[in-house]
Amino acid sequence: MAVIDAVRESPDLFAGRVLYSGAIPRVNLTDPTGGAAGARLRVLFPHAGTAAEAQSLLPLPYSRYYEWLSTRGGIGLAFCQVARCRDGALSLGLSADFTPALIEAGVPLIGQINPALPAAPSAPRVPAERFAALFEAETPLPVYDDGVPDAVTAAIGARVATLIRPGDTVQLGLGKVQAAILDALAADPRQLALHGGMFSGAALALYDAGHVSAATAGVILGSQGLYDRAPDLDRLALRPVRETHGAAALAVHAALVSANAILSIDLAGQATGESIAGRTVSAPGGLPDFHRAALRAPEGRAILALRSQTPKGESTIVPRHPAGTRISLGALDADIVVTEHGIAELRHRDALDRAQALIDIAAPDHKEALAEAWTATQVTS
Repeated sequence: MAVIDAVRESPDLFAGRVLYSGAIPRVNLTDPTGGAAGARLRVLFPHAGTAAEAQSLLPLPYSRYYEWLSTRGGIGLAFCQVARCRDGALSLGLSADFTPALIEAGVPLIGQINPALPAAPSAPRVPAERFAALFEAETPLPVYDDGVPDAVTAAIGARVATLIRPGDTVQLGLGKVQAAILDALAADPRQLALHGGMFSGAALALYDAGHVSAATAGVILGSQGLYDRAPDLDRLALRPVRETHGAAALAVHAALVSANAILSIDLAGQATGESIAGRTVSAPGGLPDFHRAALRAPEGRAILALRSQTPKGESTIVPRHPAGTRISLGALDADIVVTEHGIAELRHRDALDRAQALIDIAAPDHKEALAEAWTATQVTS
């Protein structure tokens, strides 16, 4: 964004300021403070472009962050990029997630009209008079590559796909697991609706093949080729977080299936998508919003997917999480867990059956140790 480039050249502009950012890992890599003295950054995800000591992670899911923004929350000024539509109107282009909350709250806006930004047909429009200032500057759009799933991830994706039925409304997280699920669905297509925070390149093949009856997302994120297609995605509705992640909006989907990648789960069913070995590496994002909505849906399924072991060969299914672990979903949220070795259905199971189901889908080399740890825990507790 041009304003970040400007602050890098004149860092005193943000000196002593508090900045809020919804930057996405592996996509937004630049420190928005520009190195300004005394500037503090508050983020939804750990920000790769900043030093760890400069970060202040907000432990909020998307829905609660949106609610806070819509009350203004002490924010005095907001920057956003906009696209100029063919009829001359201004549009949020590829994104409808958080900016509408700031608009609703009456926060003064400074808009960068970016000629490189296409306008999706359903992106919210913003009257020019709503901006305190507008300027035009072309800056490259951030791109995201889902990557090519390896054999393990492909096996996980294939197992998840078996849990998705025709007519389901499906929410998928971002990354290789999502791409693997979509690849499996494309190989054995069924009519679906997509509903989530992001519409990425991995979803486009399914969309183009006519297997997506409707799609709703907060952001279009992917390659330049996907952005070039954005003006033609007339079955994709870009909506703010209130409508993509909000409990009331999600409650209308009776057959909501959420499928998200996590990093680790313990034998009680507590999951983290935020910590590795007790060290914070990510944040909840929309995971709690979608997972709990799928749990409440009459025909819903709340799926958590993970590799059974880390690249170092350590089990991702653990007896107990280590100290410092941020628990993204509690044991009461447990439903379906998928690894490359199988599917564990945990809803309505007692503690013993739940632990055994998770051990059954662990990496073979770790099953005996997990069973022994579980037995020891029960004896000493």
